[in-house]
Amino acid sequence: MNFTRTGLIAIFELKRLFATKRGWLAIAAFVLVWYAILRYAIANAVYIVGDPNFKNMIQTFSGSIGMQKIAMWPEVELALYLVWSIFLFPLFVIFSSADQTVEDRVRGTLRFLTLRSTRPEIVIGRFFGQVLNTAILIAISAMGAWILMVMRESELAVSGLLLLLPIVLELLLFTAPFIALMSLVNHFASSSKMSMIYAVLVYSTLITLVMLVFDYVAYAEYLFYLFPGYQLSDVLSQSSTVSRFATPILHSLVLLTLSTQLLKRRAL
Repeated sequence: MNFTRTGLIAIFELKRLFATKRGWLAIAAFVLVWYAILRYAIANAVYIVGDPNFKNMIQTFSGSIGMQKIAMWPEVELALYLVWSIFLFPLFVIFSSADQTVEDRVRGTLRFLTLRSTRPEIVIGRFFGQVLNTAILIAISAMGAWILMVMRESELAVSGLLLLLPIVLELLLFTAPFIALMSLVNHFASSSKMSMIYAVLVYSTLITLVMLVFDYVAYAEYLFYLFPGYQLSDVLSQSSTVSRFATPILHSLVLLTLSTQLLKRRAL
């Protein structure tokens, strides 16, 4: 493993997003979607949540699902942003990181890449490149939520900035296993589009089966630990449990290891 070559591969993923016309179109679409969410969903919801009667009701409801800490944040825009992002960004990274090795493998260019780098370097470099892309896009959308909050109440600017970095890191940690999942799925698909379809179908089918089994076997609950995003409830409740941070790291390591081993054993 050469970290210089791995870093160059990761930087190439940044260039694919920020130095190509296709990448800028994707960024423009991302910004427009988040502008619509911030402007019409979150901005309007802030004034509804600010109503005292509604606030009491939402805090009671949030307490029943473990979200009482987020519901008490004075930075309402950031709280709503976190809730929206925790559901949207996993879907986003499934689409944005669908092509890590599959298109190069189909075109035959992956064989030439292995002349200058090892297969583990390609897998890990592409993964960290996608992580960097996702981190930048998360930071852009989070900054938009912060600006929206400052426009409403400028006194929250400093406390919002202090909260912004933990939110970005939280979301990045939460989405990393899904990026690793797409790296693994790439070995079974024939195109990036098929990678997206396989990931959504397999993930939703397996989690539905586990939920059905859980109705009859109580211990089936532990099977949920196998799925990326299992720590969703810990993130929403802002609990300090080890699983909130250790689970996504473990998922990413396992999925990346499997992806690396599959590529090492595959004929190119």
